[in-house]
Amino acid sequence: MSATTAAAVRRLCAAGEVRSALAVLARGAKAGDATLDVAACTALVHGCCKSGDLAEARRVFDLMPRLGVIPNEVTYTALIHGYFVQGQREMALALFAEMRSGGVEPNLYTYNCLIGEWCRTGEFERARILFDEMPVKGIVRNVISYNTLIAGLCRHGKLKDAVQLLEMMRREGICPTMVTFNLLVDGYGKAGKMSNALHVFNQMKAVGLQPSAVTYNALISGFCRVRDMARAIRAFSDMKERGLAPTKVTYTILIDAFAKENEMDRALEMFSEMEKTGLEVDAHTYGVLLHALCTEGKMMDARKLFQSMDSKGVKPNNVIYDMMIYGYGREGSSYKALRLIMEMRKGGLVPNVASYGLTIRLLCNEGKCQEAEALIDDMKSVGLQTSESVCRVLLDAKARLDGTSATTYLAAEDCVSLKHKDEGPLIAFCPTWLPTGSTRTTFSPTLSSSPQRNPATRGPIASAARAADEPVLGHRFRAFPFVGAVGTAWSGLADDDDNDEMRGCRAPCSRLPGQRRAEASSVVGTIACVNRLGSAENDDGA
Repeated sequence: MSATTAAAVRRLCAAGEVRSALAVLARGAKAGDATLDVAACTALVHGCCKSGDLAEARRVFDLMPRLGVIPNEVTYTALIHGYFVQGQREMALALFAEMRSGGVEPNLYTYNCLIGEWCRTGEFERARILFDEMPVKGIVRNVISYNTLIAGLCRHGKLKDAVQLLEMMRREGICPTMVTFNLLVDGYGKAGKMSNALHVFNQMKAVGLQPSAVTYNALISGFCRVRDMARAIRAFSDMKERGLAPTKVTYTILIDAFAKENEMDRALEMFSEMEKTGLEVDAHTYGVLLHALCTEGKMMDARKLFQSMDSKGVKPNNVIYDMMIYGYGREGSSYKALRLIMEMRKGGLVPNVASYGLTIRLLCNEGKCQEAEALIDDMKSVGLQTSESVCRVLLDAKARLDGTSATTYLAAEDCVSLKHKDEGPLIAFCPTWLPTGSTRTTFSPTLSSSPQRNPATRGPIASAARAADEPVLGHRFRAFPFVGAVGTAWSGLADDDDNDEMRGCRAPCSRLPGQRRAEASSVVGTIACVNRLGSAENDDGA
């Protein structure tokens, strides 16, 4: 490739026109002009990595030797960094090993890149090995080398080691930057060591560095973390007096802190001040306030704030909707929660399982089973699975409403179709509301283990079996695998209707009203049938 073509590739890459640069390379290669220099090739690799196209970057990298161009340390570093950015750590480390085995020595940027990755994953021993290796290999560490390691140490709470690096930095004649001091102030603030944070803050000013908004944000956040709101506000005031405009982050930190201290008036004041300064209030800041209002049950204020988002051009996200649904759930407003779910779905958002479950429970508690079932269908349509507890609530609500209705029975079948393999949800309801004449073929088998007891279902079954009156309530229960969730029988009942215990169960039924008496008798008959089938199944298995 001619010098002009190589220059064109470099120029296009610098302008971010990577595709055009690749086209120039392809045309040159097709014309047999294969004199590609390492700078142009490295620019292409870097450009592809920057655009996220690692496959193309690797293709160019692998093409270089065939074009007579040997990748240098800059080329390797560009691709290694690209792999790390895309989370392909193993590929990056393999390339680093290939680099060394091929006799290409890492440069300053390679070391800084590797140190940053080890710090990100908390592997400080490996990071320190590379850091200490640098002067041995003739690489002069720079402020980025130190700041990268200090950042990792502060992020993982290793503040003593971070301060030691600061002192080493000074001994080597490298002046700490504002970034260095900000890292330490933030690290001490997150650790709640505010006296140390203030010491570093004062050191920073002593060496002639003026604190930035980032510095003050770290300091204010630290004071808020230790619940020292008075000093947080003093730092906030000092920030403004120095001519530094508080940022969106500054206000959000204070709003969140006041909300957590249950000082909602102060939080709302900060929110109002933030709006007046012309700062863009995003969904995160709204979410901080809404979370506090919903948690405190101030749903009228929450609703007003929620509605104001639209006028400010801020779209509620999933987190905000879920917060509002949670708030309405706490006050028992089922239709308000349901409206929000419908609004979410209309806007292309999917509520989380907790929001669906909470709204379904609210609807069931109010007897609105049709709406609850519609929500369950909606859950299934977006690939979410209803929980066992939600099934219990729906079946219980249906039973309270319409006793032996077909809808209750179908809801029970639906629970089986949802693959709730524990017999619990259906045992709790089906013995009372199974239609007359149900047989072992009613439901598909859902259990494969031997008959087992489930003490947790005794209460629900006893509650469900009130139609059979007191003698039934005292019996224990046994689940048979061949009928799965509905295969429940009272252990102790005889295999034939002439048993004294069975008669004891049937006797109270005669005292019930006509329709209810028939239902109760059906229940007892079904139990006897299931018990006989279960015994026969076990005998066959033996």
